[in-house]
Amino acid sequence: MKSGSYNDAPRKQTIKFNHQHRMKLSQEHIRRLLMEKIAGTISEEDDQMIEAEIELDPAVKASWEAICRTMKSEEAEDFLNNLDADRSWDSVAAKIQAGTPGRSRLYKRIAVAAAVLLLLVSGLWLSLRLRSSGSSPLAKQTQLSGKSTDSLQHAVGLYMADGRQINLTDSAGRVIDLGDAALNTSGNSMQLQAAKTGKQEWTTVSVPAKLDYRIVLADGSEVWLNSSSSLRFPLRFTDSLREVFVEGEAFFRISKNASQPFVVHSKAADIRVLGTAFNVHAYHAGKATISLVEGSVKTRIPGAEKETMLKPGLEAVIDTATGSSVRSFKSANTLSWMKGIYYFHDIPLYEIGEVLERWFGLTLVYSDASLRNLPVTGAIEKDQPLADFLSSLQTTAGIKTEIRQNQLYLIR
Repeated sequence: MKSGSYNDAPRKQTIKFNHQHRMKLSQEHIRRLLMEKIAGTISEEDDQMIEAEIELDPAVKASWEAICRTMKSEEAEDFLNNLDADRSWDSVAAKIQAGTPGRSRLYKRIAVAAAVLLLLVSGLWLSLRLRSSGSSPLAKQTQLSGKSTDSLQHAVGLYMADGRQINLTDSAGRVIDLGDAALNTSGNSMQLQAAKTGKQEWTTVSVPAKLDYRIVLADGSEVWLNSSSSLRFPLRFTDSLREVFVEGEAFFRISKNASQPFVVHSKAADIRVLGTAFNVHAYHAGKATISLVEGSVKTRIPGAEKETMLKPGLEAVIDTATGSSVRSFKSANTLSWMKGIYYFHDIPLYEIGEVLERWFGLTLVYSDASLRNLPVTGAIEKDQPLADFLSSLQTTAGIKTEIRQNQLYLIR
């Protein structure tokens, strides 16, 4: 994102466009569109969509440029010539357009191009380069992760702009060389050490259900990510603003730097800070709750002029459809997730279900739709047997439960 003042009009338009378009596309969707684009099977509408992503998102642009460079390399050419085109295309076609007649007999060059792209995004192409050269830092990082996209679904993953994927869960206790930066990992945390010079390179840390993770950014700011959450951030801050993007829930403790304000973007709110501690709850599109613990922050709905100033002990409840409001909160309850506890009082049961999905990987199934809004009070502890909570739920609310294939059935 371009540097500039916090309120200038062109920058607002960029933020608004990103929230409406870029953030709706999952990484898997973007990979599929890139695959179709280089294979020549992409529709005009999808081509316009991915072109906009390449233009507006530095991470997507870097991935596309890396793919193009790889396709033009001598290594790629040699590899292409040795591929079984029909078998390669059959594998790719199943991922792109399963069951669509007429697409499984494209020209050999298109087929093998798509096959190489598939290898590139899965990390196998990088492993091939490691075996052939033994010196590629890109390949070394892929070898370090040792994980495909599918296996990263259950681990904390770091996704680089150039396509590298690193399993941070399996890399605990290691120093990971990223070229212009290094990661020191320990337990469920990482500390970023970036070079003082170089370009601003974006990356994303994604935390799956059941886990949480702590990140120390290049400026010393700390971010705690809750389950099913992600943070997109640069390896080093080079612009007049320090900017990050969050989805899900995170607690921030920001290092003070008056000359370089810190801005947190979510789908529903932009939060501008100088040095402070606050929590962002933003799992749902168009909604966010920002709870201030220390310092001061300004919040606003993306694209809006009006800002809301918060003081410690207050939180802004934002809904892009209805506006925002301010209320007090109890930090012990709001931040209890960082200790693996979720306190709730007269909360609709469906909201408890969302916590169970993030912390235990379960989806709730209701025998009666009216159960969704049943108010419940209590606590869930992440490191305690789920059976304890379910027993309490039956005792206090008269709800019987049954777990079948990661689905929690609620019966009354």
